Formats: sequence, C-alpha cells, structure tokens
Amino acid sequence: MKRSASADPRRIDDTTEFDGHDELGSRMSKTNQSKTKLIVLTLDAFAPSALGCYGSSWNSTPAIDALAAGGCVWDRLITNNTDATATLEQWMQQDDWMESWKPMGSIELLSDSQKAISLAAKTNFDQLFLIDPVDQSQENGVAEDLESTQFAQLIAAAVERLGEDDDWSVLWLHSDFLRTCWDAPRWLVDAEPLAEWDDEPLDAAETLEAEMLESNQESTDSLDDLPYVFDQTSPPEIQLKADEHPDLIATWMRTYGCQVRLVDELLRVLVTATADDDVTIVLAGTSGISLGQNGWIGYQAGPLRSCHIGVPMIVAGVGPTRIPQVRDASIVPDTIAKLSQAECQLTDVDQWSHHEDVYQPRVVSRRGSTEHAITTPKWFFVEQKNDSHRLYLKPDDINDFNDISRLRSDVVDELSQNADSDGA
Repeated sequence: MKRSASADPRRIDDTTEFDGHDELGSRMSKTNQSKTKLIVLTLDAFAPSALGCYGSSWNSTPAIDALAAGGCVWDRLITNNTDATATLEQWMQQDDWMESWKPMGSIELLSDSQKAISLAAKTNFDQLFLIDPVDQSQENGVAEDLESTQFAQLIAAAVERLGEDDDWSVLWLHSDFLRTCWDAPRWLVDAEPLAEWDDEPLDAAETLEAEMLESNQESTDSLDDLPYVFDQTSPPEIQLKADEHPDLIATWMRTYGCQVRLVDELLRVLVTATADDDVTIVLAGTSGISLGQNGWIGYQAGPLRSCHIGVPMIVAGVGPTRIPQVRDASIVPDTIAKLSQAECQLTDVDQWSHHEDVYQPRVVSRRGSTEHAITTPKWFFVEQKNDSHRLYLKPDDINDFNDISRLRSDVVDELSQNADSDGA
C-alpha cells in the first residue's frame, strides 16, 4: 500500500550535549556487523568540498565528520548525470536492495520533494510521505532558528516516525533544499573577528608587505563592501565576471556552507534519536554544485566540470575505512543491499590496495544530450557543446583549473574513442 501524508512542523528538541567526534562516533561505530534498520539520507546539490571529512578548510561539519571517522567514506564517487533527479531515479529503481530489506520490515520514503515522491511511486516503496515545506523564499525569508527551516520539517517527520511502534526496515529521507531554498539561519556561520594590527616596529620585509597591502587597498577602496553571507534564500545561478568583487566567491561559499552546517546540526539530532536502536545511517549526495570552480556558482551552472558530478557518500559504523579509488555512483543501491547482510563488508584489503589502470575504471557522466565527461583514476575529460575538449589531471587538479588537452592529444584521442564506444 502506498500513501502520501504530510507531517506537521514540530519543534526538534534535542537537549543531549554533543562533544565532538568521540561521542557521536562511539554511537555509530559499535561493530562492523549490519544493523537491523537503515536510514538513507540523500541530498541534491551536496558538495563534498564543504565537508570537513573531505578536506574542507572553510566549513565546519563536526557531526558528519564523526560519522566518517567511524564509517566508510568514498573519496571519488561520481554520478552518471548532473541532474540530481536522474541520479535519484537510478538509485531507487534498482530492485535488489529492496528485495534484501523487505523481509525485515517496510521500506518508506519521507521527502520534501514532489519529484522524489513521484519517482518512488513507480517503485515498490511501501509508504510515501510528502513533507510540505514552509515556503521561506516567499513568506519568511531566512529562518531565525533551526526548527523553522525546510530541512527541519523533514527531520522532525523522521524523528516522529522513529517513535512509532510498527516495524520498518528502511527509512529513506530525501531533501532538495540545497538546490531550492537556502533558508538556514545565518548565525550558523559566525563572522570572523577582524585581525588586530601588531603595534611592534616593522622590519624591512614587513614594511614591503605593508606597502603592497596599502597599494592593493587603494585599488579596492571603490568597491562596495559585501556581507559576510548573503540573505537571499533562492540559490544563485550566476556567471563570474572578470571585474567581480574579489570577495564574491568567498561570500557565496560561506552562504552555501551555512546550509551544509544546518545539515550537520540536524544530522546530530537524527543520530541522537537513533542512539538506542540498531540503525545504520547512510549519507549521500545525488549531485554536486558549482562554487566558482568553473567560473559559475549554482546547481548545474556553467560548463560541465567535476564539481557537478563528484558527490559524498558515508556509511556510518562499518569502518573506519576510506575508499580512495574512482567509483561509479550506480553502486549505491548495491551498497544498500549489502548493509542488510549479517556480516557486512563493503570493501576488502585487495580492493582497497588495488593499483588502478590509467583508464580503468571509467565513469561516463552526461548533461543533457550535448555534453559528457569521462572520469578515470588519472584523467577528467570533457566534451562540450561546441565539440571542444577539456582534459584535467586527476586527482591533483581538484578544481579543473589547468586544461592540458593541447599537451596530451593522445589521452584526448583515447578517451574520445572510449566515449564513442560507451554511447556518450
């Protein structure tokens, strides 16, 4: 039986004190054995670059990092499509994971996205719950507290469901708020205090540095000051111009980081709500987002690059393990199926230490019918709308900065042939 229901917004009252990785990690990493229940939390436009456990130096995510510290983390998980909905459909419509979990209880979806509900209605989910989000963009703007956000409505509904007695095996929670409504309270990101000037006499090197800073200050005096974070709730889709304010990208990054901190705070609430139960949590992104890496800011914005298709995935309590190799995100359903087994092993020593070929494995990613990319252990190759090519060295060139297609025409030819054989 399938049904849709709407959960009333309710306050998430979490009074449990949280003290970093040790406390949260100990809750989620008791053993490497599979738990009896599973929560899958997926998010559109979820950038690994904003997570501490993926090396972020500009955003803090202690709860997510704690899950990663005791779990399994995929470092180079690549989606087959820049469209988050297409990726979610690919994951939901593979039947094996459902067949693995159904004997243990019902499989349910809670989502604030009508698209996600419509996709799930075509599959064998037992129950569907559409969470009606508060329209912050039209009514209240940025939320003043965590409980008033769109994402909080989803977590509140999940916590309510956890408190009910009937059996379930999988709760799949999906939110699109990272690509539709940036309503997180801006106090989640505190403005950094201004550095205090050192009153000690300057030596020769410091004098030169001061002169350079003064010269640069004069060239930027005419620019308007930007806020530390932006207050708009509609996610941006903007192309960066050569004469943009030098702090524009950083301000948008902090604004996005604020939304990810909301995820981190409410994930902590979810972990607390499941502390007394045998529940495994899977956290994954269905798409990335551009934060200036390709000259654009926004979901699917600008030319196709790694930032659109590289996504995080963390499985709590089955580690600590990191999988550094390139992996196709189509493995997500199979990973969910494995978690139903009594002894769950997501990787082994041979797989973890396997030396990859230059061109294998390869993941083909598409945006529409005119652009595609191929990711291999060493290369990221893009064929753009105008039939031009881009080639970047991986994993060194994280942000696709240095196009070397002119220097390595042999690699371009090899990957172009691979793309043709894959039907790209």
